[in-house]
Amino acid sequence: MTWDKDALWSKSKGYVERALQEDRNNEMFPFWLSLSLELLARAAVSSIHPLLLAEPNKDDPTNILHALGRPTGKGKPKSLAISGVFKLCRHLVPGFTEEDLKICTALADLRNEELHSGAIAFAILPTASWLTHFYRAATALANVQGHTLEDFLGDEESAAATKMITADTDAVKAKVQKALHDHKRAFEAKSLDERRGLAEASAADAEQMAWDGGHRVACPSCDSKTYVTGESFSLKAPVLEDDEIVVRETMLPTALECHACGLRLTSHAELAEATLGAQYTRTARYDPLDFYAAEADGPEYDNE
Repeated sequence: MTWDKDALWSKSKGYVERALQEDRNNEMFPFWLSLSLELLARAAVSSIHPLLLAEPNKDDPTNILHALGRPTGKGKPKSLAISGVFKLCRHLVPGFTEEDLKICTALADLRNEELHSGAIAFAILPTASWLTHFYRAATALANVQGHTLEDFLGDEESAAATKMITADTDAVKAKVQKALHDHKRAFEAKSLDERRGLAEASAADAEQMAWDGGHRVACPSCDSKTYVTGESFSLKAPVLEDDEIVVRETMLPTALECHACGLRLTSHAELAEATLGAQYTRTARYDPLDFYAAEADGPEYDNE
């Protein structure tokens, strides 16, 4: 067993890389991130001193001696429970807040439930409820080790993460909450038949946009079916599934226009305040012949 900070950091990056290969709506995305977060926190604590990762035992010094590089050879050393690690981070890691402690502990609890019970704990966990908090906690845990969020996540993911972290501002909150309130009142003032007709038209638009770059959501103002659009920041390599070429790209939502109530949100920060800031995955499926024929359809070069 090793509590070396560099080994823990490398392993945490390995798990985060696995997570980033998953569809953002797949339960394996938060599962791998929860494992990565635990290792990142242990690396942060170890960077202060590996001794802090030893489970205290007043009757047996095995754990402490192992952390000091003087193993006794009497049984395996035992690590501090992850709940204790996160509590240490609250006291030792600058920028690791009480809110970070709560979300990290909650993810660890879900991980335990996933692994040690019959429940599929991550299957109903929307990314909007935790992903920004994960990025914020990861920033603090990386920084205390002399690393950046870019070092941990890579350039593409960290750029999207930074936008999500900075989205929470008072000015955006005030603007979005007023817009939600005003459009909700205006929509409810219409007759039932008019509301129903507008909602049906909006749902039809959303269905069409699902095939043309949009992502279906419920309007946060009138609850009609509508859609968000976004910007791609991570394109996965094509894979073969059921005789089709499947290409997935991770999207950061940046705009919403509800054709039922007229609500318009024009930035990721505004969508985040309206609880629609979660990343989503666009999936495109191609016939293999068409896909590779399209890739080959480009300028020809003289190879002689």
